Amino acid sequence: MGLYEIEMGRLLDGQKEHKGIGQYYIVTPEEYLLTDSLEDVNGIHYTMANIEEMLYQGCRQNIQKFAASNHNQAVYTFSIFVDSSNGMYLLYLNNHSYWQQVSQHYFNDYTKSYKETGNELYNRSLEQVQIQMKFAAGAFPFRLDDLGDEIDTALDAYRQLNEQINDHEEYMNNPPTELTPDKRQQLQQLDTDSITIIDAILMNYDGMYAVAIRALERLQTDLKQLDQTDDFIAYVCSSNGEGGEILTWTTLARKSNSIDRIYLAKPEEEKYDIEIEQVRSQQAIRRVEDQLNYWIGEIKNNAYNLEESILYHCNKSDYLAYTEILNLGKDVLPILEKALQFEDDRLVIEVYEMLLEDLRYG
Repeated sequence: MGLYEIEMGRLLDGQKEHKGIGQYYIVTPEEYLLTDSLEDVNGIHYTMANIEEMLYQGCRQNIQKFAASNHNQAVYTFSIFVDSSNGMYLLYLNNHSYWQQVSQHYFNDYTKSYKETGNELYNRSLEQVQIQMKFAAGAFPFRLDDLGDEIDTALDAYRQLNEQINDHEEYMNNPPTELTPDKRQQLQQLDTDSITIIDAILMNYDGMYAVAIRALERLQTDLKQLDQTDDFIAYVCSSNGEGGEILTWTTLARKSNSIDRIYLAKPEEEKYDIEIEQVRSQQAIRRVEDQLNYWIGEIKNNAYNLEESILYHCNKSDYLAYTEILNLGKDVLPILEKALQFEDDRLVIEVYEMLLEDLRYG
């Protein structure tokens, strides 16, 4: 997941320019096209702004329903779950009572399994299980997937286009058609309801995440309808196939919350950050080349499971190591350029190339 996490971080932090700005995918029943002009093209147009509005309205309605229910007691979390590969948004909420119930259930199961097998994996205290289950959205009883027919239709169109773009073999065999003047005239003969237009920028890695983050920003007043605990937190979270808990807490949750709010809701994050800061301080007194080698080593350890890295231990993504190298500034440029000449590891080469791009032009 390393390169994906780094690319996601670069996009969300504005380190990397988004692809597809000012471009549009046009999808018809027979083909899909790519253009930078919608002159004389009419159809159902999905932009980041109108999908954000659909998501925002769907969230508002679900929050209002939940707030009016008997479950609106001591609510400690609200999250917008994003699965951009499959074009999916879900909402997860939980309250203190259900968290405790689920934790007790799993604790009982672990205790029974430990007695039967002696496997240390099951030897956990109730407090450890509570920490484990607090943000385990898959175990939450409140999973809300009805965000409205309009956004369902939009995400279905996104999903179908995404499959074509990201299926390498399909893309190579069937790349988007150029919108020539003749093609433009042919489109005018079609029923506009059969033409879907999608802003190309939405198809970036962070497209659906950026939409969710902006929708969440707008929901702050609506969320006050919930009976929030003192440690309540609202955030955007990632599917396991796209970074999961690590991407969520290293990057996404920090886009919508102060660090104090994160530490209050999830105290282990503060402990991890302190450990990372200690490593950062130890590295800061070393030569620039040594610091580069250390953080690249952490990325490789994570990718190849060579040994437990500080990133893995502290539940951090490779983007943290990447930003540490960026923070070395221009002094690391000649070292990177020289190292790239002799590197044969494809992962490291790609990381070096991204670093050089960001340091030269960022």
